[in-house]
Amino acid sequence: MRRHSPWLNFLWSIPAAAMLFWFVYPLATVWTISLQGTGLAGWMEFLSSRLLWHTLGNGFSQALVSTGVTLAVALPLAVLWMLYDFRGKRWLQTIVSLPFVLPTVVVAAGFRALWGAEGLLNRLVHDLMGFPVIDVGYGWGPVIIAHVFYNISVVFRIVTGFGARIDPGILESALCLGASPFVAVRRVLLPLLQPAIRSASLLVFLFCFGSFGVVLILGGQSMSTLDTEIYRQTVQFFHLSAAALFSIVQLFFTLLVIALHSNLGAKSLNISLAGGAAEAILGKPDTARVKRGVGLLALGYGAILGMPLAAILIQAIWGEAGPSLEYFVGLFRNERDAIFFVPPIDAVVNSLEAAIWAVMFCLVIGFPAAQFLALSRSRIKRALHAGFLLPLSASPVILGLGFIVTFASAPFDFRTSWWLIPVSHALVAFPIFLQSILPALRSVPDSLKQAAATLGAAPFIVWLRVEMPMIRISLIAAMVFCMMISLGEFGATAFIARPYAPTMPVAIYRYLSQPGPQNYGQAMAMSVLLLGVTGAGFALLRRIGKQR
Repeated sequence: MRRHSPWLNFLWSIPAAAMLFWFVYPLATVWTISLQGTGLAGWMEFLSSRLLWHTLGNGFSQALVSTGVTLAVALPLAVLWMLYDFRGKRWLQTIVSLPFVLPTVVVAAGFRALWGAEGLLNRLVHDLMGFPVIDVGYGWGPVIIAHVFYNISVVFRIVTGFGARIDPGILESALCLGASPFVAVRRVLLPLLQPAIRSASLLVFLFCFGSFGVVLILGGQSMSTLDTEIYRQTVQFFHLSAAALFSIVQLFFTLLVIALHSNLGAKSLNISLAGGAAEAILGKPDTARVKRGVGLLALGYGAILGMPLAAILIQAIWGEAGPSLEYFVGLFRNERDAIFFVPPIDAVVNSLEAAIWAVMFCLVIGFPAAQFLALSRSRIKRALHAGFLLPLSASPVILGLGFIVTFASAPFDFRTSWWLIPVSHALVAFPIFLQSILPALRSVPDSLKQAAATLGAAPFIVWLRVEMPMIRISLIAAMVFCMMISLGEFGATAFIARPYAPTMPVAIYRYLSQPGPQNYGQAMAMSVLLLGVTGAGFALLRRIGKQR
């Protein structure tokens, strides 16, 4: 067995040092603050407090309900996709997949645009029918529906991806033995899909339990979860000790769910953005009745998923006097009483700059880490891999809190540093970047690299001419995905963004938090811009996926 060069063992030092300083150190600071002035007695008092259990109960309840409703909505769609070929199947796949990459603030803004007090439905019933305005834009209902919208693609992708491994002959045998399609699905297909359903359920629960932007914007003041309580204790009450206590509890429960997910053997399941094969088990619907039912179901899913996004666009171009671009024009002006110190359009520039730098930081720390994990046979490889994935276990809200309490005083006073935002975005995206390119690096055959070395190529030339061309597509896809994560990141940015340097998600939230049609319209206009940039990235990802 060929031994790799000793220099390879130093590749892990760059990402490990970055993780220790930018992730472990801030979390350790949060832990220290949670103990200062409280100690064990303070912790016991906090653990028995009504506020904690009320907040924790809210988080668990809405996550459980959201997960159950998401499964009820997404599983029929996944089964429909696996069973039948129908017109518009690829378009439906695109519509279903898009919510997964949408920023949470855009999803929340979409539902505000659809049925909030200023929403499209209220405009129609009030202006056309004369009914009074009913504000249903806040509370449990909007939060759960937004979570379903946001996570339906998670269930769809995991279940259909796992279903592609199932031999179609199993279901065909059941049909040949006289079972109806409904019975075959219930008795044969669904039991075979149980590992994927369990994995998807835990992931959706984790996403909903740690949801921040959706709950903050749509939940209202009466609905509080651990993440939103951390934000309120920090920003509204300036009670950092209480925020730190909530952060430790949130981190504990997140780690618990991740451990459960791993123990159920779900590590082999993944979410593909490129789209799996569209081969249908039963082919085209064989009767007019089935054909109509499949078509109506597909059309209904497409309309429901497209309505919030269409509502954002309509609200953005519909001014107080009718169709107008006034809200977009307003983004270029810095009004005297504006909620920003700069023209709002600067938020677009800030977001794009932060995203580009976040991708660069991911390359600097992620590529060496992936190379080490792919090539090294060191005993510490497994421990390092687990350590590099640690940011998945911490909510971006906790990371944002850690940044403001750690890097706000000497010797590391970075409060006015512009690169604090892209660093936080890079940490959030780093595990995704690592897991995206690691399989590609591992798939490069050693025989090709050995053949090039035998022919006299230096190690750098082997890496440049043999390895890089084979992983180029995966590397570009990982960079695009990280850029999209950065563009939509809101949890950490809400803590560390300054009024003179807002990002697009922060600008949308601030506009939605202020009264008045102008602020609301400009929130919709900014959402359209963010939706457009994210949609372009999604289209690029799908194009890249087809080249693999």
